[in-house]
Amino acid sequence: MQDAPETSAARCEAAVAAFKVGSKSRIATTLALHDILSEPAETSPGHAGPIPTPKEVESYMEPYEDMCDQWVRDQEEARVLGKRRTPGSGASGGGAGPGKEGEDGTGGLDNNAAADFDDDDDERPAKRRIVFDDGELPWVKNEPFAAAPLHADLAETVRLLTRIEFPESQWLHLLTNRALDLDAVFSSLYSLVPSTTHTETVGGIEFTFSGGESGKPSRSITRQSDWTLAWMQAIEAGLVVFSHLSEQYRVWGIFIMGKFAAVHESQHLRVIEFEKACRLLASSSMGRLTIEAGIDTSSCQKGQSSNGPGGGKTNAKAKARPAKSGEPCR
Repeated sequence: MQDAPETSAARCEAAVAAFKVGSKSRIATTLALHDILSEPAETSPGHAGPIPTPKEVESYMEPYEDMCDQWVRDQEEARVLGKRRTPGSGASGGGAGPGKEGEDGTGGLDNNAAADFDDDDDERPAKRRIVFDDGELPWVKNEPFAAAPLHADLAETVRLLTRIEFPESQWLHLLTNRALDLDAVFSSLYSLVPSTTHTETVGGIEFTFSGGESGKPSRSITRQSDWTLAWMQAIEAGLVVFSHLSEQYRVWGIFIMGKFAAVHESQHLRVIEFEKACRLLASSSMGRLTIEAGIDTSSCQKGQSSNGPGGGKTNAKAKARPAKSGEPCR
């Protein structure tokens, strides 16, 4: 048990005094004590100390709770003693009957009987002190707050919409099975300004306003690393819509990476154009896979060498010179 801070002791004593005179109920007094002792004590004028812990608050409240309990016990004992001293009450335990009121006005209860009564009260077992728990108050809800769960379809929609940042124009290409513009996807990775494209429909005709910005991408893919970044972003968006095409995306990525590895770095731009042409060819025929279009197109390049800066050019065989004869020229 700890003593309450001096700054709070006077307020706590005033709350107990209000309970004794009947202006506060017991529960109101307990709440007032808890609020007062939960405040941080001032270490110096204008400076508050640390907030007391729940155990410290409980320890501070203990003497004031005992004062209230003792007051209740004293009032109960006085009420019982007053009933026994009332003339004609017929109280037992050595009390006098009607008409035997003592000279001191105690209703026939002599000093020995009064002493025995006090001894009996002292021998009664003390009431177990109830620890105050604000969580048991009727207006306190102990149930943990949990938001109502979303329907499975709504939860999946929210997950998909917040999963990836992708150019709005390319979403339309993806959904209508048109070839993606990887230059636009690559530009979106470095764009710091959100898209201002706005579409309005008038009489069945759609008008798209780009907010004054040019429709041409600000950056173009010129290297293998650029293509890889754009392709990975396109795969992530494609799997959101067509999750069943994951294997095709994987195989196509490996196929193009092999093309990059097979040629000199100076020829990477040709691989990028080849990859773009294959996707355009596949999108123009709904029943054709991209990898099939790529394999058919690459078959036209057989017999061509592309291992150096002059890849794609054939080296003509040198003419065989006739062997020299040992005979003199005539």
